[in-house]
Amino acid sequence: MPSSNDAPPVSLPTTKDIEDQANKLVADTIALGVILIVTGLLFTFAGMKMMRICLFLAGAYLFAGFAFGILQTVEPANGFGNRKAVYWGVGIAAALVGGALMVFFYKVGMFAIGAFGGYSLALWILALSSGGLIASKTGQIILIVVLALVGGIAMLYIEKHAVRICTAIGGAYFTMVGIDVFARTGFYNSTVAFLGGQSSTYTTSAKVYGMIAGYVVLAVLGIVVQYRTTRNSK
Repeated sequence: MPSSNDAPPVSLPTTKDIEDQANKLVADTIALGVILIVTGLLFTFAGMKMMRICLFLAGAYLFAGFAFGILQTVEPANGFGNRKAVYWGVGIAAALVGGALMVFFYKVGMFAIGAFGGYSLALWILALSSGGLIASKTGQIILIVVLALVGGIAMLYIEKHAVRICTAIGGAYFTMVGIDVFARTGFYNSTVAFLGGQSSTYTTSAKVYGMIAGYVVLAVLGIVVQYRTTRNSK
C-alpha cells in the first residue's frame, strides 16, 4: 500500500502541449492585433487625408464594439458553444454593416468619427485606475456615452479640427490596444472590462502606465502630423 505521504503523479507538459498552446496564442491574437495596429495607425496619421476609408472604419469599430459589449453581457456563465466563432462572426458582420452605413450616410458617418474619438478617450480615462477611474458600471457607461456624444456633436460644428483630433485620439488608443495584444501588459484588459466583460478584471501596473503614456504621445504626434499634412485642406 502506498504511504499517506505519497503525492499524486504530476503530469508535466510535453513539447507538443507547448507547441499547441503557442499555436493557439498565435491563432487567437495575431489577426486581431494586426488589424488594430494597422487601422489604428491609419486613423492616427491619415484620418483626414483618407476620409472615406476612415468613415468605413469608424462605423466598423463602433458597431463591432457595441456587438462585443452586448455579447459580453448576454454570454452565459459557461460560455457560448464555439465561442470564438460566435465572437468573430458577430463582430465581422456588425463591422461590415456599420462601415457600409457610415459611408452611405455621410453626415452620420462624420458624427460616428467624432463619437469614435470621444468613445476612445473615455476608455483611456477609465484605464487610469485599477477597476476603472469610475468604479460603477453605470458611471462607466455614462462617461462613454457622454464623451462619444461630445465628439460626434463637435464634428458637426467644427469638422475641420474635430476630424483631425478625433481620428488621432481614437486611432492612437486602438493602436496601443493592438500592441498590447502582443505585449500583454494588461492594458488590453481595460477595453474588455469596460465594454461589459463579466469575468474580466483590470489592474494597473508600471507597464500599463507605460502604455497609457504611450497613448498620449502617439495621439499628440498624430494630431501634429495631421495638421501639418492637411493644412491646405478645405
